[in-house]
Amino acid sequence: MLSPDGPSSAHPADEHKTLITERSSLADSPPSEHKNDVITLTSKPPLVDGQVSIEMHLELHISDLTAIMASSATKESREAVLQEVLLNINFILESRVKGKLPRLDYAVCERLCAALMVLSSQTKDSGWAIFKKGLTDNAKLAFRILAQFTMCVADFEDVVEDQPTENLRKCLAFEEHLTCGDEEHKDLALKLLKYMVANMPKYSDWKALVNQDHNAIGDMIRDIPELSHRGSQHGASEMSHIHRRVHPPKGQFYDASPDQVLAIFDTNKDAGLRSDIVQERQKRYGLNKLPTKPPPSKWMMLVHQFADFIIIVLCVAVIISAATGDYKAAVALGVVIGVNTVIGFVQEVRADKALRGLASFSVAMAQVIRDGEQVEVSAEELVPGDVVVLDEGFQVPADLRLIEVAQLFVIESLLTGESEPVSKKIDKISTRKLVPIGDRNNMAFMSTLVTQGRGKGVVVNTALTTEVGRISAALGNGSGDTVKISLLQQKLARLGKWLVLASIISCALVVVIGVIRKLSDIVSIGISLAVSVIPEGLVLIVTLTLAVGTQKMAAQKAIVRLPPVVETLGAVTTICSDKTGTLTVGNMVVSEVLTDQSRVCFTTEKGDPHSGTYEMKNKKTDELVQPAKADAQFDLLMLTCAVCNNATLRKNEDPAVDKKWETLGDPTEVALLAASNKADMSLSVWEQKNYKKVHEISFTSDRKRMTVIATIPENSDYRDVFSASSQEQVAPTLVALSKGAADTILPRCSNFVRVAADGTTSIRPLDAQSRTDLEGECESLAGKGMRVLGLAIRGLSALPFGAADDSKESEDVQRRADEHAALIEKSMTFIGIVGIIDPPRPEVAGSVATCHEASIRVCMITGDHRVTAASIASTLGILPPNGRVMSGVELSAVSAEDLAKFHPFPNVFARVNPDDKLKIVQALQKRGEVVAMTGDGVNDAPAIKNADVGIAMGISGTEITRQAASMILTDDNFSTIVTAVREGRRVFDNIQKFLLYLLAVNFSQVVLMLSAISIGLPVPFTSLMILWANVFVAVPPSISLGVEPAEPTVMTRPPRDPKRGVLSKQKAFILGAHVCLLGFCALGVFGIAVNVDHFSDTYASSLAFATLFTLHVIHSFMARSINLSIFQIGLFGNKYLFFGGLASMFFIFLAIYTPGLNDLIELEPIKAIDWLRVLVAVAVHVTLVEIIKIYVRCFPEKANEHKGLEGFENLENDADERFKEIQIQMTEQQEADAHH
Repeated sequence: MLSPDGPSSAHPADEHKTLITERSSLADSPPSEHKNDVITLTSKPPLVDGQVSIEMHLELHISDLTAIMASSATKESREAVLQEVLLNINFILESRVKGKLPRLDYAVCERLCAALMVLSSQTKDSGWAIFKKGLTDNAKLAFRILAQFTMCVADFEDVVEDQPTENLRKCLAFEEHLTCGDEEHKDLALKLLKYMVANMPKYSDWKALVNQDHNAIGDMIRDIPELSHRGSQHGASEMSHIHRRVHPPKGQFYDASPDQVLAIFDTNKDAGLRSDIVQERQKRYGLNKLPTKPPPSKWMMLVHQFADFIIIVLCVAVIISAATGDYKAAVALGVVIGVNTVIGFVQEVRADKALRGLASFSVAMAQVIRDGEQVEVSAEELVPGDVVVLDEGFQVPADLRLIEVAQLFVIESLLTGESEPVSKKIDKISTRKLVPIGDRNNMAFMSTLVTQGRGKGVVVNTALTTEVGRISAALGNGSGDTVKISLLQQKLARLGKWLVLASIISCALVVVIGVIRKLSDIVSIGISLAVSVIPEGLVLIVTLTLAVGTQKMAAQKAIVRLPPVVETLGAVTTICSDKTGTLTVGNMVVSEVLTDQSRVCFTTEKGDPHSGTYEMKNKKTDELVQPAKADAQFDLLMLTCAVCNNATLRKNEDPAVDKKWETLGDPTEVALLAASNKADMSLSVWEQKNYKKVHEISFTSDRKRMTVIATIPENSDYRDVFSASSQEQVAPTLVALSKGAADTILPRCSNFVRVAADGTTSIRPLDAQSRTDLEGECESLAGKGMRVLGLAIRGLSALPFGAADDSKESEDVQRRADEHAALIEKSMTFIGIVGIIDPPRPEVAGSVATCHEASIRVCMITGDHRVTAASIASTLGILPPNGRVMSGVELSAVSAEDLAKFHPFPNVFARVNPDDKLKIVQALQKRGEVVAMTGDGVNDAPAIKNADVGIAMGISGTEITRQAASMILTDDNFSTIVTAVREGRRVFDNIQKFLLYLLAVNFSQVVLMLSAISIGLPVPFTSLMILWANVFVAVPPSISLGVEPAEPTVMTRPPRDPKRGVLSKQKAFILGAHVCLLGFCALGVFGIAVNVDHFSDTYASSLAFATLFTLHVIHSFMARSINLSIFQIGLFGNKYLFFGGLASMFFIFLAIYTPGLNDLIELEPIKAIDWLRVLVAVAVHVTLVEIIKIYVRCFPEKANEHKGLEGFENLENDADERFKEIQIQMTEQQEADAHH
């Protein structure tokens, strides 16, 4: 709104006032026409008191608030205009809403609430309430409006309750409003607080809304009840008698107690929801199903083939040729475009089909309690408030707030990247900070897997509001739908623009010279020549080469979604790889077992981590121990591994199933079972000997150990050991078998097993020296990247907590067993150490070495601990002696810009949240790197999508991740990535070779044509001759060059600079030399035929045609290598090229000697003797090209270095100093937190 004086005289505040005055006049009119309306609450309430009009005016005022807060006007002007807008909103509230309109549009309420919350905490210094400078008048007014809307409008109350607790507490700043000095305002703040406590179960604890550290709060609000329920009279409002929330809010409720969650969702942990409520909520929230991205339509795939710049230029050339009457040329070009389109279309359809073949179409089921009964339903039918039952092996069907758990462990690697199962609890997490997903141990998230225990949870989020859904939605918005242009496409587009410019110049020169010489049909020839500069076969050959590369990679277990990605792989400078399943086999296995005198090393069969053997060696001499001398201590270790275990491991006998083993349970326990199987002491063997489990003291994250009490058979071979370990007078009938983290088992042991030289076993006191030795052995295994477990036993004469029912373990006995754990797990006998590891894939170390030889950095990203990550990385050669390992805590403290400056750049990232992967990608790209990023979890998808090459796992990866990736590994193997990089480099080399070849043959025509007409010779070629040669003669050798085998040095040179064009300066020089040689050799033959031998123009043109295009065929063999001689690489190294050359010569002879066709092309047969002229030109060309190659070998092109690593040298010290400062700050913060 402008003043009458024009824009220059309008003050921002005046503009707002004028606008507000006009809008307010509309709202001031009395709503008399609606005074007889009846208020009726239904699922869709009728429009009351001009609801649409009121919502429209509120929208206008909200827009004003937003504009004013973002305005650059002075503070005084802004405050004055804000006050006026707030007063207008207050007028609408008092006159048209309060007591009249209990419902408003939810979106309007959401926007209004957001604006009022921002204003409610402003202080007099224009800061925020945390600075405690006193609230502004506008802050009090905004708070008053917000309070009245909350207590008067049902939808506004819904919006307030849906706000994150931390955000609401910070913005409402109750502690400021309750201590502001204005008694009336304090009463209103207290009234709102009471109302929220009484009517919003989410905030039934007032402490969640008030900062209790505020100095002046005192006992002012201590009378607020800790728990409340709907219908309470505390804080009753004008609308409490007519409003009842029907739909509970979705959200994260880790900071609410189980009772609060049940109240919020109006459900019961034993009876669940009623069927009628389920139906209502399904209508409100929809299905619990993530929207799947529809497959690209065949039509769009076809249209996509025409997006290439050169294809567009060729289409324009077809139109121009047809417009000028050159229909033959138009048809020929149309054929080229059609073939390219068909090949590209077929390749994309195949890739899409292969990708969809990886997706799982099974429908997940869920156990849910409804109407008091436990039933199985489709996970899609779940609604917020459903009570879901979880059991071992179940997939979590939605985001759940857990309300009951019994030793519940869930693998959340899908979201966190952490392979270890997470122990779950039900206690609320009391914090004022946003809790990371990995630390929300009272939540279970959609698509994660239960590995152990049981539990119940209330559905709090479904579909897109789940953690998985949020990521899916983020990937589906904005730029997520755009197709990333590959490096090759960018370079070919730039090249195409230069070729268009060259074609225009060539056409102009030919036409101008032809007009000067008054040559006939020169315009048509000029257009044909311009078209010839653009290599028609380039797009076709690039498409074919990429298609062949894509098919080769698919055969090597790498599916490429779009062919241009193949070339981008060849430019990769850094590969960021997950550890688990990619660098390692993805299965935990027992690697070493240490007894008193022996070291037992377990082996695995290739591709089968659960099968294999073991060998026992003397720890001191490293000599093999014969089975007859094997100590009984190892048997006791295997007994504990098998019996103190809840996992299952069964061999799959069905040949139709890919998996050889069926496993269920914790990966660590599966590894222990597999070890006992390899030692031929499986659980079934021990059960046959009557070692039967009686009771279990379960593993918890606090105890970090598990104990099983088993019976001892009367004929046990180890009864003496059990008796010695019991420390009781009565012979033991039971044995306690314990396993757990070594640092939790050792302190509970007072004895250890000693094995004598003759193999006899005895029990000795665990003195300080022996304890130190055992701790040293544990540290030694941990230094190798292993997870170290300690195992112990103790003989028992009877259960210290009573007997159990033989048929079914009594819950009471189990509870008493847990209570007596301290009595059982003491004075135990330490029997040995087990080292468990996810072993590296055997082929990965060689692939990493290949990457280093190719100057490709490999970064390992894992959720494992720093020591484990460093050990695995060192074993694989990823971490050099001076390499840097960076933890997730350190990574979270730096920005992508700071990380990009680190020198050396971290080789290993440990304990990393998948969300930080995106930061790593961005940092590397800021260094100028071309990044390939692998991932399998949902949270990996953003990093994969932003990487230059996103690589998803085909076996362990999620559908969301595969959709975000540009390449999918069907074997989840790092070595497949290296193979793909090799193929990418080969593809680019071949593209470069045939590009040099095509440009040389096409520009040689320009040189011949321009030179001929410039020196007064006839026009050598017609337009159809040019098209015939470009399509039929040049294409076969070009296609053959596209399948040229990789050069021996393909993985021993640095990656090419991604910023450099397709042709370097040296290659551009070589191209120019080849163009001149080809063009002038043909010009010499043509000139002699015209001026010396006085042949007819048609015969001379035929000689020029035969000479130039025979030279093109011979030149294709020379183009196999830029620097190696034809006599070194030979004629038959590429059999496709040999036959392609024969095909090209066939088309040359076909055009010259076929009656009718030669008349159409305007050629005539050449005498045999005149082919000697052609051979002489070939000899001259080959000799000169060999001289050029000698020059290239003597003065090779400088090896490319990563430009992305330049420019940071002066900043490296600053980055290291910044890194040290961050470490000091984190240490101080950790000490402060510990003290607190």
